[in-house]
Amino acid sequence: MIREAPVKAVVVGAGPVGAIHARALAAHDSVELVAVCGRTAAKTEALAARHGARPHLSIHGMLERELPDLVCVATGNRDHPGPVMAALEAGADVFVEKPMAWRLDEARAMVEAARSKGAALGVNFNHRFSDPYLRALDYADGEGLGTLAYAAMKFAGDLYKELDDPYCQLIETQGHSFDLLRLFCGDIAEVSAFLADPRGIGVYTSAAINMRFESGAVGALLGSWDGSYATSSSQVLEVAGTEGRIVVEDVIDSVRIFEAGRGDYREWRPGIFDAQGRDFWRTIDRHLHAFIDALLEGRKPPVTAEDGLRALEATYAAIRSFEQGQPITPGGA
Repeated sequence: MIREAPVKAVVVGAGPVGAIHARALAAHDSVELVAVCGRTAAKTEALAARHGARPHLSIHGMLERELPDLVCVATGNRDHPGPVMAALEAGADVFVEKPMAWRLDEARAMVEAARSKGAALGVNFNHRFSDPYLRALDYADGEGLGTLAYAAMKFAGDLYKELDDPYCQLIETQGHSFDLLRLFCGDIAEVSAFLADPRGIGVYTSAAINMRFESGAVGALLGSWDGSYATSSSQVLEVAGTEGRIVVEDVIDSVRIFEAGRGDYREWRPGIFDAQGRDFWRTIDRHLHAFIDALLEGRKPPVTAEDGLRALEATYAAIRSFEQGQPITPGGA
């Protein structure tokens, strides 16, 4: 389906990430931000007023009154399915934060609902949209790597405040890691996971996951909430092939490109005056604008619902591998 400008858009969720969605929508020339829906009246009214939009406290009431073309869902991660399914049922396209759902059955229902409605459903894996990752992908797509050999990912940050699920570190955070590994290496054929609870709090805050890709390449992921986002190299992706290698550090910080047979490498970093390039949160604006442009041009979203589902399936394959003590193929129950 091709949307015509102006695209009537609404935001569900009046917290910090919802505010970024609202900012991005308001800045797009082909979008009219008409409403914000939240749980708290004061926060919802304040965010709506900032953009000249109408505040709502009921998702169903907002959908009935505003008849939006696009619904951006930035609620708490466990609360995504309700607004997403309601928006799809109302005929809207949807852009939802990651993880698209907490449970696999919820995510699969969302994918099927979007298919049955012919709607676009995008998932916000915004790391893809940093300049270092975009430059790395250009090099990889240009076959500079040769035949893929391996990928190594580390994503290790601070302990979250909400520790309400033994596997929340994997579900909350490492979807980004699985998405980036799939982006550069293709679908994951098999995972084998080892998890650790070093604090003895009933939450596995560190994980080491080995994997095999359908391409034949191998990979490893070290994911943790026992590190720190305040230090360098909290996130590093290295992808190597027979002809070259790329290393991306800290999403927005840098990309290094190594070519086989050369003793030097190329490095790119955002310039000193490139404020947006150094702003991690602007990757959300960039992704949302790309999603809107795809709607206007009748293209599939840059990150599809299927991409979101595959990342969640890989996450749950890692969980099952740990529980069963054996390698698991993603995509099962």
